[in-house]
Amino acid sequence: MKATIRVLSVGSEESMRAIYCALFGRSEYELVTAVTYRELFAIPAHESFQIAVLNHTLAKEELAPVAQLVRRRWSSARILVVCADVPGIDDPLYDDRVAPGLTPELLFTVIDRLAGGA
Repeated sequence: MKATIRVLSVGSEESMRAIYCALFGRSEYELVTAVTYRELFAIPAHESFQIAVLNHTLAKEELAPVAQLVRRRWSSARILVVCADVPGIDDPLYDDRVAPGLTPELLFTVIDRLAGGA
């Protein structure tokens, strides 16, 4: 039996639907969501995540604090930033970036590739 890959998605409910669609029907993936920084902060540090997806619906001033919190709490998690342009955060705070609006299949391909390196 394959191990479960836990994916944390941070951003609006609308942006989470894209992640949900990308992972739908893939039983080895489990999705956990947080709409706000406060919700993210409330997730216990003992939880484990292999992938964190930071969505373009986060305000620019939220992106760095969210990435820093993920790096501190879940240091082994790979961070995927979904945004139209290069995020204004340091490279060590994320592992890959994709533009919003990817098809579910392409988004899954990127998540799956990052999970393979986790």
